[in-house]
Amino acid sequence: GKELTGLTQLERLQIYAAPVSGTIPSAVQALTSMRILDLPDTRISGTIPAAIGTHLNVLQELSV
Repeated sequence: GKELTGLTQLERLQIYAAPVSGTIPSAVQALTSMRILDLPDTRISGTIPAAIGTHLNVLQELSV
């Protein structure tokens, strides 16, 4: 969660078929430059944080 807050210039995060599990942390709202968030074939679960829709204004692609 908190580790994400310093990555404000990150534009793309792609994690394919990795043993990643849990939920997408609400701290993702700090990634205001994020254009692509791609997490296919992972064990991500739960709801998508509302912050993704309200704070990530330049997000073009979301895959989970």
